[in-house]
Amino acid sequence: MSALSMRRAKAISPQSAYAAFQDSESALIAFNLACYARVAGHMEEAKARLKHAIDLDKDIRRLALDDEDLRSLWDWSSRIS
Repeated sequence: MSALSMRRAKAISPQSAYAAFQDSESALIAFNLACYARVAGHMEEAKARLKHAIDLDKDIRRLALDDEDLRSLWDWSSRIS
């Protein structure tokens, strides 16, 4: 895990971040929430947030496929529509 990932995971829990931004329609916020959830080990939450981000903006998939925090979701994210 990178130092940045560790700082992000410790700074805010995925649940707190999601609660604060649950009504957001920003693909980047949803993408970041997916990263937070994944780093914190909440895989299903990460998948849900990433799918939401990609639904909002298909270009987010490229970011996800290049983000080390989401490495364990690369195969999964390349298959979702």
